[in-house]
Amino acid sequence: MIGILSSGLGGLLFARELAQHAADAGFLYWGDTAHGPYGSRSVEQVGAWVREGLKFLEKKGAEAIVVASGDASVASRFADPRKLTTQMYPEVNVPVIDYWDAQIKAALAATKKKRMGFFGPRLVTERTGMLGLELQGVAVLKKAVAALTPFILEGEERRGETRRLVRAHLQWFKTQNIDVLMLGSMHYARVFDDIKAKMGKRVTVIHPAQALLDLCIAMGLASSSKEGARQCYLTDITPRDLDIAHAWFGQPVHAERVV
Repeated sequence: MIGILSSGLGGLLFARELAQHAADAGFLYWGDTAHGPYGSRSVEQVGAWVREGLKFLEKKGAEAIVVASGDASVASRFADPRKLTTQMYPEVNVPVIDYWDAQIKAALAATKKKRMGFFGPRLVTERTGMLGLELQGVAVLKKAVAALTPFILEGEERRGETRRLVRAHLQWFKTQNIDVLMLGSMHYARVFDDIKAKMGKRVTVIHPAQALLDLCIAMGLASSSKEGARQCYLTDITPRDLDIAHAWFGQPVHAERVV
Protein backbone atom coordinates (compact mmCIF):
# COMPACT_ATOMS: atom_id res chain seq x y z
CA MET A 1 0.00 0.00 0.00
CA ILE A 2 1.36 3.42 -0.96
CA GLY A 3 1.18 6.26 1.54
CA ILE A 4 0.81 9.81 0.19
CA LEU A 5 2.01 12.79 2.23
CA SER A 6 0.90 16.30 1.31
CA SER A 7 0.95 19.77 2.82
CA GLY A 8 -2.79 19.88 2.21
CA LEU A 9 -4.99 18.52 -0.56
CA GLY A 10 -2.60 18.93 -3.50
CA GLY A 11 -1.39 15.35 -3.15
CA LEU A 12 -4.83 14.19 -4.28
CA LEU A 13 -3.79 15.28 -7.77
CA PHE A 14 -1.11 12.58 -7.61
CA ALA A 15 -3.63 10.14 -6.11
CA ARG A 16 -5.84 10.81 -9.13
CA GLU A 17 -2.97 9.99 -11.51
CA LEU A 18 -2.35 6.80 -9.56
CA ALA A 19 -6.03 5.83 -9.75
CA GLN A 20 -6.11 6.50 -13.49
CA HIS A 21 -3.00 4.32 -13.92
CA ALA A 22 -4.62 1.51 -11.93
CA ALA A 23 -8.38 1.82 -11.42
CA ASP A 24 -8.32 -0.36 -8.30
CA ALA A 25 -5.29 1.35 -6.72
CA GLY A 26 -5.51 1.87 -2.99
CA PHE A 27 -3.58 4.32 -0.86
CA LEU A 28 -3.21 5.94 2.55
CA TYR A 29 -3.36 9.74 2.40
CA TRP A 30 -2.12 12.20 5.04
CA GLY A 31 -2.87 15.84 4.30
CA ASP A 32 -1.87 18.63 6.66
CA THR A 33 -4.89 20.84 6.03
CA ALA A 34 -4.53 22.41 9.50
CA HIS A 35 -1.23 24.07 8.54
CA GLY A 36 -0.71 23.85 4.78
CA PRO A 37 0.07 25.05 2.23
CA TYR A 38 3.47 25.62 3.82
CA GLY A 39 4.66 28.45 1.59
CA SER A 40 4.84 31.05 4.38
CA ARG A 41 6.00 28.73 7.19
CA SER A 42 9.50 28.21 8.58
CA VAL A 43 11.43 25.20 7.36
CA GLU A 44 11.99 24.05 10.94
CA GLN A 45 8.28 23.91 11.68
CA VAL A 46 7.45 22.34 8.33
CA GLY A 47 10.12 19.71 8.89
CA ALA A 48 8.47 18.76 12.20
CA TRP A 49 5.05 18.41 10.57
CA VAL A 50 6.49 16.31 7.75
CA ARG A 51 8.09 13.95 10.28
CA GLU A 52 4.71 13.53 11.97
CA GLY A 53 3.08 12.66 8.66
CA LEU A 54 5.77 10.18 7.67
CA LYS A 55 5.56 8.34 10.98
CA PHE A 56 1.76 8.30 10.84
CA LEU A 57 1.69 6.72 7.39
CA GLU A 58 4.28 4.10 8.30
CA LYS A 59 2.34 3.22 11.46
CA LYS A 60 -0.83 2.82 9.39
CA GLY A 61 0.91 0.25 7.21
CA ALA A 62 2.29 2.17 4.23
CA GLU A 63 4.86 0.02 2.41
CA ALA A 64 6.20 3.06 0.52
CA ILE A 65 5.52 6.78 0.92
CA VAL A 66 5.18 9.43 -1.78
CA VAL A 67 5.97 12.97 -0.60
CA ALA A 68 3.62 14.71 -3.03
CA SER A 69 4.39 18.27 -1.95
CA GLY A 70 7.15 20.54 -3.20
CA ASP A 71 7.30 22.67 -0.05
CA ALA A 72 7.23 19.66 2.30
CA SER A 73 10.06 18.06 0.34
CA VAL A 74 12.39 21.04 0.18
CA ALA A 75 11.71 22.08 3.78
CA SER A 76 12.53 18.59 4.98
CA ARG A 77 15.87 18.76 3.15
CA PHE A 78 16.70 22.22 4.44
CA ALA A 79 15.67 21.55 8.05
CA ASP A 80 18.28 18.80 8.27
CA PRO A 81 21.17 19.36 5.79
CA ARG A 82 22.62 15.96 6.72
CA LYS A 83 19.89 14.45 4.57
CA LEU A 84 21.70 15.65 1.48
CA THR A 85 24.48 13.15 2.04
CA THR A 86 22.73 10.45 4.09
CA GLN A 87 19.40 8.67 3.95
CA MET A 88 16.90 11.25 2.77
CA TYR A 89 14.08 10.29 5.15
CA PRO A 90 15.61 8.48 8.15
CA GLU A 91 12.36 8.89 10.12
CA VAL A 92 10.84 5.83 8.42
CA ASN A 93 12.00 2.39 7.37
CA VAL A 94 10.10 2.21 4.07
CA PRO A 95 11.03 3.55 0.61
CA VAL A 96 10.19 7.24 0.06
CA ILE A 97 9.46 8.69 -3.38
CA ASP A 98 10.27 12.37 -3.12
CA TYR A 99 8.65 15.24 -5.05
CA TRP A 100 11.97 16.80 -6.04
CA ASP A 101 13.69 13.54 -6.87
CA ALA A 102 10.90 12.94 -9.40
CA GLN A 103 10.98 16.49 -10.79
CA ILE A 104 14.77 16.51 -11.17
CA LYS A 105 14.87 13.08 -12.80
CA ALA A 106 12.28 14.16 -15.38
CA ALA A 107 13.93 17.55 -15.93
CA LEU A 108 17.42 16.15 -16.49
CA ALA A 109 16.02 13.64 -18.97
CA ALA A 110 14.32 16.44 -20.92
CA THR A 111 16.97 19.20 -20.97
CA LYS A 112 19.55 19.73 -23.69
CA LYS A 113 20.64 23.26 -22.82
CA LYS A 114 20.88 22.64 -19.06
CA ARG A 115 18.98 25.85 -18.49
CA MET A 116 15.94 25.25 -16.32
CA GLY A 117 13.23 27.49 -14.96
CA PHE A 118 11.88 27.10 -11.46
CA PHE A 119 8.42 28.50 -10.71
CA GLY A 120 6.97 28.18 -7.21
CA PRO A 121 6.21 29.47 -3.70
CA ARG A 122 8.89 31.47 -1.92
CA LEU A 123 9.70 28.77 0.65
CA VAL A 124 10.78 26.59 -2.27
CA THR A 125 12.41 29.09 -4.63
CA GLU A 126 14.66 30.47 -1.90
CA ARG A 127 16.16 27.01 -1.37
CA THR A 128 16.64 25.59 -4.84
CA GLY A 129 20.38 25.32 -4.13
CA MET A 130 19.55 22.42 -1.82
CA LEU A 131 18.49 20.38 -4.84
CA GLY A 132 22.03 20.14 -6.22
CA LEU A 133 21.24 21.05 -9.83
CA GLU A 134 24.02 23.62 -10.06
CA LEU A 135 26.52 20.92 -9.08
CA GLN A 136 25.43 19.06 -12.23
CA GLY A 137 26.17 22.07 -14.43
CA VAL A 138 22.57 23.29 -14.65
CA ALA A 139 21.71 26.98 -14.71
CA VAL A 140 18.60 27.47 -12.59
CA LEU A 141 16.43 30.53 -13.26
CA LYS A 142 13.82 30.97 -10.55
CA LYS A 143 10.82 33.11 -9.77
CA ALA A 144 8.58 33.14 -6.68
CA VAL A 145 4.82 33.50 -7.14
CA ALA A 146 3.22 33.98 -3.74
CA ALA A 147 -0.31 34.75 -4.90
CA LEU A 148 -1.02 31.79 -7.17
CA THR A 149 -1.84 29.05 -4.66
CA PRO A 150 -4.59 31.05 -2.86
CA PHE A 151 -6.35 31.60 -6.20
CA ILE A 152 -6.21 27.87 -6.93
CA LEU A 153 -7.47 26.92 -3.47
CA GLU A 154 -10.42 29.25 -3.94
CA GLY A 155 -11.33 27.41 -7.12
CA GLU A 156 -10.53 30.40 -9.31
CA GLU A 157 -7.91 28.79 -11.54
CA ARG A 158 -10.07 29.37 -14.63
CA ARG A 159 -10.79 33.01 -13.91
CA GLY A 160 -9.19 35.68 -16.06
CA GLU A 161 -7.28 37.16 -13.12
CA THR A 162 -5.54 33.87 -12.42
CA ARG A 163 -4.62 33.30 -16.02
CA ARG A 164 -3.24 36.82 -16.34
CA LEU A 165 -1.19 36.28 -13.18
CA VAL A 166 0.29 33.06 -14.58
CA ARG A 167 1.10 34.62 -17.97
CA ALA A 168 2.65 37.72 -16.39
CA HIS A 169 5.05 35.74 -14.21
CA LEU A 170 5.95 33.29 -16.96
CA GLN A 171 6.84 36.06 -19.41
CA TRP A 172 10.22 36.52 -17.70
CA PHE A 173 11.09 32.85 -18.33
CA LYS A 174 10.34 33.34 -22.02
CA THR A 175 13.38 35.65 -22.22
CA GLN A 176 15.79 33.33 -20.39
CA ASN A 177 16.38 30.67 -23.07
CA ILE A 178 15.33 27.78 -20.84
CA ASP A 179 14.21 24.44 -22.24
CA VAL A 180 12.66 22.95 -19.07
CA LEU A 181 10.33 24.47 -16.48
CA MET A 182 9.78 22.83 -13.09
CA LEU A 183 6.80 23.62 -10.89
CA GLY A 184 7.44 24.15 -7.19
CA SER A 185 4.00 23.15 -6.01
CA MET A 186 1.61 20.30 -6.76
CA HIS A 187 -1.18 22.88 -6.77
CA TYR A 188 0.18 24.27 -10.04
CA ALA A 189 -0.96 21.11 -11.80
CA ARG A 190 -4.40 22.74 -11.72
CA VAL A 191 -3.15 25.44 -14.12
CA PHE A 192 -0.74 23.16 -16.00
CA ASP A 193 -2.43 23.66 -19.39
CA ASP A 194 -2.19 27.45 -19.06
CA ILE A 195 1.50 27.22 -18.09
CA LYS A 196 2.26 24.87 -20.97
CA ALA A 197 0.42 27.05 -23.48
CA LYS A 198 2.31 30.15 -22.37
CA MET A 199 5.75 28.49 -22.49
CA GLY A 200 5.20 27.03 -25.97
CA LYS A 201 6.53 23.91 -27.65
CA ARG A 202 10.22 24.68 -27.11
CA VAL A 203 9.98 24.34 -23.32
CA THR A 204 9.16 21.09 -21.57
CA VAL A 205 6.99 21.75 -18.52
CA ILE A 206 7.32 18.96 -15.97
CA HIS A 207 3.95 17.83 -14.64
CA PRO A 208 4.54 17.18 -10.91
CA ALA A 209 1.96 14.42 -10.48
CA GLN A 210 2.97 12.62 -13.67
CA ALA A 211 6.66 12.81 -12.72
CA LEU A 212 5.91 11.17 -9.37
CA LEU A 213 3.83 8.45 -11.01
CA ASP A 214 6.58 7.77 -13.55
CA LEU A 215 9.11 7.35 -10.74
CA CYS A 216 6.75 5.04 -8.84
CA ILE A 217 6.30 2.92 -11.96
CA ALA A 218 10.06 2.81 -12.57
CA MET A 219 10.57 1.62 -9.00
CA GLY A 220 7.86 -1.02 -9.35
CA LEU A 221 5.72 0.54 -6.64
CA ALA A 222 2.62 1.63 -8.56
CA SER A 223 1.37 -1.93 -8.95
CA SER A 224 1.78 -2.67 -5.25
CA SER A 225 -1.25 -0.51 -4.43
CA LYS A 226 -3.73 -2.49 -6.50
CA GLU A 227 -6.90 -3.77 -4.89
CA GLY A 228 -6.40 -1.74 -1.71
CA ALA A 229 -8.61 0.53 0.32
CA ARG A 230 -8.45 4.31 -0.05
CA GLN A 231 -8.09 5.97 3.31
CA CYS A 232 -7.77 9.73 3.69
CA TYR A 233 -6.60 11.38 6.90
CA LEU A 234 -6.57 15.17 7.31
CA THR A 235 -5.34 17.27 10.22
CA ASP A 236 -8.39 19.50 9.87
CA ILE A 237 -11.63 19.03 7.94
CA THR A 238 -14.01 21.71 6.68
CA PRO A 239 -16.82 21.47 4.13
CA ARG A 240 -14.60 23.43 1.75
CA ASP A 241 -11.82 20.84 2.14
CA LEU A 242 -14.23 18.08 1.16
CA ASP A 243 -15.42 20.07 -1.86
CA ILE A 244 -11.83 20.60 -3.03
CA ALA A 245 -10.97 16.94 -2.40
CA HIS A 246 -13.95 15.86 -4.53
CA ALA A 247 -13.04 18.21 -7.37
CA TRP A 248 -9.34 17.38 -7.38
CA PHE A 249 -9.60 13.61 -6.94
CA GLY A 250 -12.56 13.37 -9.31
CA GLN A 251 -14.91 11.58 -6.93
CA PRO A 252 -16.15 12.02 -3.35
CA VAL A 253 -13.49 11.52 -0.68
CA HIS A 254 -14.31 10.30 2.83
CA ALA A 255 -11.82 11.80 5.27
CA GLU A 256 -11.03 11.18 8.91
CA ARG A 257 -9.53 13.83 11.14
CA VAL A 258 -6.20 13.03 12.75
CA VAL A 259 -4.41 15.19 15.31
